Amino acid sequence: MRWPSGAMRGGKGNLGHGGPGAVSSPRYRLREAGLTDVGTLVDHRHRMYSAIGGSSEAEIAAHDARYRRWARVRLRRRELVGQIAETSDGQPVASGCL
Repeated sequence: MRWPSGAMRGGKGNLGHGGPGAVSSPRYRLREAGLTDVGTLVDHRHRMYSAIGGSSEAEIAAHDARYRRWARVRLRRRELVGQIAETSDGQPVASGCL
């Protein structure tokens, strides 16, 4: 995989901190996901499963609602930790959760 200049590769590399839970570069900012980001997390997950294939859009969409409820509860309890990568103007480009 070719990484953009300044992108994170398995560590902070040349990225500086932009505050608690945030890492930034001139091109991207990585920050912790919160309850207001559930829609973004659901959208990114939906797009991932659409790209992978094997499930119909109806099946993926039906699971979106279940994932939204599941993620909201776990984010609130701090049982799920998510990160959102954004462009410098705040557009989400990637996300991930553990």
